[in-house]
Amino acid sequence: MTGYGLMRLSGSFDLTVAIGILVVAVLVNSVFSRIEQDNDRQQRLIADLVEAQQQLAQAERRAGVLAERERLSHELHDTVTQGLTSSLLMMEAAAQSLDGPAERAALSINAATEAVRANLAETRNLVHQLGSPRLDGISLVAAIRNLTHDLPGAECVVEGQPYALDADTTHAVLRVTQSALENVRRHASAAQTRVTLTFLPDYLGLDIRDDGIGFDPSATSEPSADGGYGLRAMAQRVAGLGGVLSVESAPGEGTAVAAHLPRTVEEP
Repeated sequence: MTGYGLMRLSGSFDLTVAIGILVVAVLVNSVFSRIEQDNDRQQRLIADLVEAQQQLAQAERRAGVLAERERLSHELHDTVTQGLTSSLLMMEAAAQSLDGPAERAALSINAATEAVRANLAETRNLVHQLGSPRLDGISLVAAIRNLTHDLPGAECVVEGQPYALDADTTHAVLRVTQSALENVRRHASAAQTRVTLTFLPDYLGLDIRDDGIGFDPSATSEPSADGGYGLRAMAQRVAGLGGVLSVESAPGEGTAVAAHLPRTVEEP
């Protein structure tokens, strides 16, 4: 229409004008077509982005559920399972001592009762998602010393100047120590066990060594209903905080469990 109007105004047909107008029309049409294509592509990209975000959110939710299940399995192993195992061993000892002096039987029964009471407290703590009762009002060092006090032949050594750690690191150190000492109690037949806490400027070191019968770490069975979660749970706890856990042992040569955790300050 524009070309027709121009030719009427000029009173003659100009091929150059006609070709120019045709070229402009083609270019304009091409530009609008490209804009439509870009709009369509942008819409598809937005739709793909929305779908990817939804998939990511679903994956994060699944990962969160799995992580929570893993965390709860660790907590159950380190509290309820170990506590019930200790209580069972004490009750079996009490049953065997019933044929002996009454004082010995009474001591065994009292020990079993205290173990059940402590396990009940740990279970309630787990249900209510509170900090460990062993840390209520006391330091990490004091809590570790309480754990070693419960194991005959065990001692706690502190190197460096103790400093406050954040709650997650404190909880992990306590649980790793608790699990390692329970392994000593159940499997090592050790006469001496030493737990060393090393407070260095950049990291915290935890070392649990015993002179027991040892084992072959490469032959450790996979976790099952019969157990096997201890070392795996310890390693995952430490790794989750950016640390490293190592286990050195051999039959007849005792066992050393060492953890290195980056220093984290306690939030005010």
